[in-house]
Order: sequence, then structure tokens, then C-alpha cells
Amino acid sequence: MKRLTTLGPSLIVAFTVLAIASSTAWAYTEFRPLPEGVLFSFESEVEKPKLDTLGGKNILCLHLSAKGKFTSDRLGWILEAMFTGCEEPSLKIKCTDLSSGITGVLFVNGEFHIRHLLPESNGVTFVLLPGLIHFSCLGILFVLSGCVASTDVLTKQNGESVVNKKLTSSYTTFLQERGDQKITSIDTDSSLGMEECILKMKQEAGSSESAGLLTLGSFTLEATEIMLH
Repeated sequence: MKRLTTLGPSLIVAFTVLAIASSTAWAYTEFRPLPEGVLFSFESEVEKPKLDTLGGKNILCLHLSAKGKFTSDRLGWILEAMFTGCEEPSLKIKCTDLSSGITGVLFVNGEFHIRHLLPESNGVTFVLLPGLIHFSCLGILFVLSGCVASTDVLTKQNGESVVNKKLTSSYTTFLQERGDQKITSIDTDSSLGMEECILKMKQEAGSSESAGLLTLGSFTLEATEIMLH
């Protein structure tokens, strides 16, 4: 199994579009292309975004929002993304983004992919590939990197899969429990194999630990219609 990695400094990207179920022995999803340059936004809802590691380190934030742009049918870039109100919860110490020097806010660079979730399901997932995120809490340096995948993308909260549906918005969940991300294996871009998608967090000079993102919310296309090709 391969490991999915970023190619240089990137941004988180991902959105729904349309998908058509194909009836093969491995019933997979075939994507229809979006017009280049379509904008999207994401707003977290209900759950406060939370970053945990398997070793017990955790960072709690109040909100996650993002704006981005598709560069192809399944890829895109974030134009603006940030976690706000971030702190180390046991001591209530606000964390500082080292790239900007702003306290309580973490800025994210990265790219996103839309991938299949086989063999877990016939659905699709948003795959976020953040570049290195450097921040400190009470003077302790943290670095976040790697890959994180959502569960099935749905039409709305507790709704249906987006497969076979034309949409301008969708709903997704990034699910983890105590640093154990629930989706760690996704289809390759060609759908001919599987690869790992694992988020990592490192504290000071320590070793990187597997980490997880917990949040849920809506992606919205900022366009009146989607033209298929």
C-alpha cells in the first residue's frame, strides 16, 4: 500500500461534484469534470474542530472555515483557511500560529483531492493534504503535517451519498477518536489500488505521532450552476 504525500507546499482542497456509479465488479464512482476556477467554501458546524494524537496530545478550536478554488474536476487549492480560537484545553493556553504570529488562529496551506472510499464503501471522500503547520502552545512547538480523509460525502447531515447526484453543496465529517482517524485508507487517483492517508503531529524534538481531525460541516459551491463536459 502506498502512502499519499504532498508534492511541495500545498493547500487543502476538496469538494463535491457529481459522480456517476459505474457497474463493474468493483462498482466505483466516475467523476464528471467541473469548470476550472469554480470557487467553494467550507464552514464547520456543531462539533468544535479538535486535533488529537494517539499519545494523548490535543488541541481544541472553536471554528474552522475555508475558501478555495477548483483547478480541475477533482483537485483544487485553498485561498483562505483557518482554525480560530485554538488552545491547549487542559491549561486553557491559546496557541499561536508561527507563520503569522497571531494568537488563537492556525492558518493552513495545502491541496485537496476527491477520491473513492473503496473498499470501505462506494462513496467519495474529501482528502486534505496540509503543508507543514507550525504553531506553539505555552512555548511548546508543534508541527502538523500529512493527510486526512473524510467519511462519505453526503447531500446533507445524515443524508444520502452524493454519488449520482448533481449538487451545489454537500456535507462531510472528519471523524476520529483519541487520535485514531477513522479513514486511513483510500483509493489511488486511478482507482487501481489503495494508499495510506495519515495525519501526523510532532511536539518539539519528539517523534511524529498519528493524529486525527474531528469536525463536520458543509461545503458550498459559489456558482449558480455546474456545467458538465
